Amino acid sequence: MTLKISKTELAGALNALSSYVGKFGLGVSVQDNTLYLFAYTDDGSALARIPCNCPNFEWVYVDGTALSDVVKLADDDVLEMHFSEAGLSLKFRNSTSELRTLSATMPLDLARFCETTALIKGNDLGALSAMTEAASTDETRPNLKGIYLSAEGDTLTAAASDGYILSYTSINAENLTTVKGALYSAKALNRAKRAIKPSEDEPIAIGFGAGSITLSTRRDGVNFLCAVPRVGDGFPDFKAIVKGIKTTLEVQIETRTLDAFLKRASAMGGSIYMQVVNGFLWMMALNTMEERKSLDSVAVGVEGESPLMHYAIGLFKDVSKACAPNGHVTLKFPLQNNGPMLIEGGATVAAMPLMCELKESPFKDLQPAF
Repeated sequence: MTLKISKTELAGALNALSSYVGKFGLGVSVQDNTLYLFAYTDDGSALARIPCNCPNFEWVYVDGTALSDVVKLADDDVLEMHFSEAGLSLKFRNSTSELRTLSATMPLDLARFCETTALIKGNDLGALSAMTEAASTDETRPNLKGIYLSAEGDTLTAAASDGYILSYTSINAENLTTVKGALYSAKALNRAKRAIKPSEDEPIAIGFGAGSITLSTRRDGVNFLCAVPRVGDGFPDFKAIVKGIKTTLEVQIETRTLDAFLKRASAMGGSIYMQVVNGFLWMMALNTMEERKSLDSVAVGVEGESPLMHYAIGLFKDVSKACAPNGHVTLKFPLQNNGPMLIEGGATVAAMPLMCELKESPFKDLQPAF
């Protein structure tokens, strides 16, 4: 059985599936004038569908990486793909490349790909991926090991937490059906985002199935679907936690400024202190063991004085990613220095501080450098 297919379509599909191709190989089939390419990993699976004109052929399993390399080397605009029980071959003008069927086959569960009727944007998927920085990696806390997603009306609600930071957001989604909240694999969501590589305003279709969510998009005539498996049902009542958070001074800072400070702070080691004093946001990385410090000040145009906040550098680096920064972040200081600070970007992060070890503010008598 022979199938003629555009090199551009096939190469694009294989490239999108590349992060899913591993020990299980790649499944290839033709059903109802559609070429199916299926890749499976322990952290999600993906499916590409390409319209074609060819009789049905049952699944064969081949080395997906080898197939992708062969297609890249082809000079022909249209490729001939030959199917047989032994595997498949690609015929070019002056040569033929054969790929034998793998002895081990993958778990073939296409039911995991559910109907995708709702739409979000590419930057929304980027925000969800960034929020997974807040998800726990602790195997003993399964109710936090993933990203929580629920749907109601036209709103997709998401949250992730490791017990010290909590990232949450609400996303508008067209044609969304109400779905009870559940925990989904953070690794699989990130793998899907890497495979799709969405532009900011690109529409991404999303659907909720019995055991997974499906994210899909269409490019150059190829339909791509990525399945993100559900990993649990329990998650803390984060809305009650958020409702109890009270804030005082609010300032905005460019993402690049915060990132530059955190890089210098990482070089210093120790921990960081943050405070708004007389119109400036002060940030200091302090290593008391080695007597090293790095000091930054940013004019924020806000009078008054905030509590002096104390954070572990590693935790705040996770915070700066999990808030899905979009050019700037907003810092909302709590009423007291032992309460959570809110950091807002594309998502909001509530971050619990360390106990403040300084009895007096180190910033009160300082003057900013120009």
